[in-house]
Amino acid sequence: MMHIYLLSLGLLFALIEHSIMQDCSDGYKKQRGKCVDEDECEQELICGENSNCYNTVGSYYCQCHTGFIPEGTKPTVNFTRADGIQCKDFNECLNTSINCGPNAECVNNEGGYACICRTGYTPNNGKQTFFVGQGVQCDDLKGALQEGCTNHTAKVCLENLLEQTENIKDEELSLDTVTSLLSMVLDAAVNIHMSSSSANPNELTSYGNRVLINNEELMSTLVKQTDTSANVSFTLADVEGRVFMVGPHVTLDEIPRLHTRNCSIDIDLIGIANNNNGTRSAAVIFLGYNTMENLLKADFFNATNDTVNTMMSSVISVTLPKTTNTALSKPVNFTFRHIREFDPSGSFSCVYWNISKWIVDGCSVLNTNRSFTVCSCVHLSTFALIMQTRSHPPESDSLLNVLNVVCVIVGLLFFSLALLTFTRCQWSPGVNNVARINICISLLLAHLLFLLTQQFLSLIRRQKVRMKKKPFSSAETLKSV
Repeated sequence: MMHIYLLSLGLLFALIEHSIMQDCSDGYKKQRGKCVDEDECEQELICGENSNCYNTVGSYYCQCHTGFIPEGTKPTVNFTRADGIQCKDFNECLNTSINCGPNAECVNNEGGYACICRTGYTPNNGKQTFFVGQGVQCDDLKGALQEGCTNHTAKVCLENLLEQTENIKDEELSLDTVTSLLSMVLDAAVNIHMSSSSANPNELTSYGNRVLINNEELMSTLVKQTDTSANVSFTLADVEGRVFMVGPHVTLDEIPRLHTRNCSIDIDLIGIANNNNGTRSAAVIFLGYNTMENLLKADFFNATNDTVNTMMSSVISVTLPKTTNTALSKPVNFTFRHIREFDPSGSFSCVYWNISKWIVDGCSVLNTNRSFTVCSCVHLSTFALIMQTRSHPPESDSLLNVLNVVCVIVGLLFFSLALLTFTRCQWSPGVNNVARINICISLLLAHLLFLLTQQFLSLIRRQKVRMKKKPFSSAETLKSV
């Protein structure tokens, strides 16, 4: 009986609640026996993407975000989910009122737009993008960079150049623009060295690092997507550049040897591309510097008091830009042409630049002769060839050598007189001068041998091999190694 009573009571309460709920209109909900407004905007994505929901008493409405427009059967500014309207991006660049100004163009993006300067121009506010009404103008890039060096010291000039080029490194630049920027940056770096021959080593390495990074980023703007293969090259007074790109349908078994006047490189770019499973593409940048040793000096390598470091090659940089997997499939070989006097007694080291000094980790000398040295490295970086020799004797040694020769000649003269005396004169018939004569002959020959040896060694030093200065050809090899 009790079960029937409880069941009846539950059904009664359910009927009462149902009747109460039916008393509230759409957009309202029952709360503590009263009908209150229901906030439809609490429902996730009730208006769809790129839109805002606004609650009203008993209802709601939707509006598209700024930069988006409603699209549907009957698009309106205010709508609900029942209207079936979606918010789509509006291309502001089609609006004739959007005028970015001379030498600039409008670029549409989701929900807005931006103005950018055309290739060869730079915004005068120092930022990559700007908007109409901000008063920004696009100035000629070369002129703007040159203005940053007008009436300034070499250090301020280089600082201005590096700062301004950092703002354009993500743009697609023409080859002419890149070479102009490289020339200006390297000229400023040379001026720093010439204006302060006793510059702080930390300052030199800091500028050297920034110049290397800046140049590599500038060169990366020349890298373009390709289906097969493509290359770019240039030669300037201070730097030579080579860029080689391969795509997923490259028909080459291996890329040609990349070379500059004083160096060549063999790299398995095809193998690197094959390791990039997503794109099966890769690119390599090869830069050969003629003046970088002014900043990255040979003395920054394991220098001791009793050795002299000599930069025997141009400084080169090799990088893999816009390549996902940069792991090498095999070691990279470099062939350096010696740019300075070769010393057979010198010790040669293939080195790479590590922030503040030259080190040899991962690099080794494969072969060397009087004109070339072949290095092998298991990684990519900035490389050079350094020769270490014993310290040169002090300048006073030349005077000591002259004095030494004079003394030996005087000794020879006196021994000759003594020998002549002992052979021609005899004071006592009982005295045998044979022993004295033999001693004089031995000492005479010893002095003569010492003098000839000194002259022979001096002749050898004067006959050291000097490098022949001629352009390096990719066909040249180490024939005599």
